Amino acid sequence: MGDFQTALGEYINIYRKQRHISIRALAPGRDTTLSRFLNRGNKVSVQLITDAMRRMGLQYADLAGDFPRFNAPFTTAAENLMAHRYAADSSAITAIADAYLGETATAKGKIAELNRLVFEHIKSVSEAQQMSLLPEATQAAIEEVLADNADWLIYDYLLLRLTVGFLSDTRVARCYLLLKRQMGQMATGYQHYANDAMLQCGIILLTRRLDEQLADFYSDSETAQAKIYNFQDALVFNAVRRMIAGRVGSAVSEETLNEVFAATTTVELPQVEGYLRRLLAAANGEVKGVFL
Repeated sequence: MGDFQTALGEYINIYRKQRHISIRALAPGRDTTLSRFLNRGNKVSVQLITDAMRRMGLQYADLAGDFPRFNAPFTTAAENLMAHRYAADSSAITAIADAYLGETATAKGKIAELNRLVFEHIKSVSEAQQMSLLPEATQAAIEEVLADNADWLIYDYLLLRLTVGFLSDTRVARCYLLLKRQMGQMATGYQHYANDAMLQCGIILLTRRLDEQLADFYSDSETAQAKIYNFQDALVFNAVRRMIAGRVGSAVSEETLNEVFAATTTVELPQVEGYLRRLLAAANGEVKGVFL
């Protein structure tokens, strides 16, 4: 699969041998598959690796020093931010960012420094309620991480998910291509993270009115749409596709979302409806909202 997969297999294998644990004990009935991962770096499911590690008492948090992309605080903070996507609650976003920055203040390394820059920017944008791009050097570092990692982990999908709205148009287009490449080869268990990154890309493409990429997104998202893991996200995903399909020139009529708004009213989702109305206004160039 790549250098990371091989290095991780070697790391776990050394850990196993030091404790005199057999491969069969780690993966009953699947020891041959696990052996190929440990010794050759062959592609296996995330679940198989997780189960093997659990049986040794090894957690992903234990790998953070040697594999900084296994970053539990980053994953937790990113998922907390995503949970507030529709609320437009700047105080909650600030609290999440502050908690992450406090927890990782002494963490060292390129990835740790990049993550802090990302959360500092998210906090700043949320407090100001005004969109701004990340500094060019930070944008370049994000694209470099995503381009260099041939085998994306949850971290990589979340990094793109959190930052795509703060990248330049050209970087958005390039990083979207990286995402599509990864979705064609991703490991089992990453689908919902990839789908969420795709949804956020669609939102940014729509609000930036990047016509060429929007046409690609509409066709690319046909397979992902059925796999969105959350009812609210499914409504938004559907709304984004409707807005793309219903564009006349660069304008989107509110009538395009009549059925979606009927659904948000029926099931009482005022925050989602408010989010979609802001998104519709942004897609029409009427406002420049912050969409996290």
